[in-house]
Amino acid sequence: MSSRIKKASTLPEIFRSLTPSTFLTQEEREFYIKIYDERVALMRIDLLENNLNPVQTIYVSGQTGSGKTTALNFLANDAINKVYQVEYLYGNDIFDLDDLDIVDILLMVAFKLVGDDQELKRKFEERLERLRKQLEGELKEEYETQKGHQTNAGAKGDVSFGENPILKFLSIFQIKGGFFADYKFNYDNRQIVREVLTPRRDDLLKLLNELIELYRIKNNEKQVLLIFHELNHMQNPDAIEKLFVTDRYYLEGIRAKKVVTIPVALVPITEFNQEVYVLGLKLKPNPLRASGQPEQTKKEKDAIERNSNFLRDVFKSRMTEQALALVSEEAVEYAIHHSGGNIRQFISILYYALRRVMALEGSQVSLNDAEEGAIIERRKLERSMISDEKIQLLEYVRVNKTPRAAKDETFLSCALANQLFLYENDKIWYDLNPLIEETVKVYAERLGSKSD
Repeated sequence: MSSRIKKASTLPEIFRSLTPSTFLTQEEREFYIKIYDERVALMRIDLLENNLNPVQTIYVSGQTGSGKTTALNFLANDAINKVYQVEYLYGNDIFDLDDLDIVDILLMVAFKLVGDDQELKRKFEERLERLRKQLEGELKEEYETQKGHQTNAGAKGDVSFGENPILKFLSIFQIKGGFFADYKFNYDNRQIVREVLTPRRDDLLKLLNELIELYRIKNNEKQVLLIFHELNHMQNPDAIEKLFVTDRYYLEGIRAKKVVTIPVALVPITEFNQEVYVLGLKLKPNPLRASGQPEQTKKEKDAIERNSNFLRDVFKSRMTEQALALVSEEAVEYAIHHSGGNIRQFISILYYALRRVMALEGSQVSLNDAEEGAIIERRKLERSMISDEKIQLLEYVRVNKTPRAAKDETFLSCALANQLFLYENDKIWYDLNPLIEETVKVYAERLGSKSD
């Protein structure tokens, strides 16, 4: 696969190179800036030196657009590849992330490992056949029980199982192309499968773990490392809690090493008490300081400058020397300041600025163009935040730098919409996306005036 990004020399080329919502793959290595190199190195140590735990799970969180997917795409180096067979799973490629549960995850891993390998496919189908026979036995037993009840009661007629989920489940085996061939697109079938397999998660987990062992043997006895991308994009509060709290045993019970991305709103929930690698760039000092601590320590100051340089390098890595003159330094610095440390937001501001310049047939991106680019990003953020409940929550976070409560659906909604940012310099703290800070202040003042 060839690189989708080319070094830019002209305004249209710069515009194309800054397309938001894309992550870098190995083919774009020349554009990769090692922003989270220290965190990635720590993850490698955990994976390479902690071989006593075969089901080790590493959790990673960060804002949408923080660069997690790119960082995890470059997690596997020569040392990792020597020990592990690495498999990447992208949740959005398989299911709607707002309609996702542990049964889907377990099946998604099985489908990924089987792939086009005919031997693994055959063995997987053998194990599914065992499960099918077990379910047939349960159905037959239920049939005989109900038939006996009818006889004892003197009832006449056949026992009906038309609505029995097991019977519907067994009929799916007959679908042309194999079991679960249309699992992604057939909502009704997916609901039937979940209804039947949710009480049998232990059996499904055992089946998957048998498959993982077969897969490991076929790959020179290497351990399996599963990297789950995009689960951090889940927005359904009930689905998030069910997958990562209620059913976490099954996720962590997959007998492979795992790196799992999780929503930022899960981090403060006390029921989720696991260590989490938070990937994000801080461009402001931590406001939650101990009494007497200086406003900005040298360590923080150095980190902020280093992070600003990372964003400058992200931009420069995609430009030729002559292209750098086409975007003013003031425009780049404005985009950095208003990014909140979010890489995608930084790129988006410049992307919309470039679009404006090309539409007006200009020759250089100015500070004014960057300001106009930020307005477009701000409007997207503001569309879903103009409600009294959200304004009150956002104003609370602006002032206190903490959520009102760990389990707060409004907080979850704002965090997932990137209206709130999670930071970690020593202590975890929260802040508003800088693009909406003034808007929140204005609306909060008006709310206060109304209540008076």
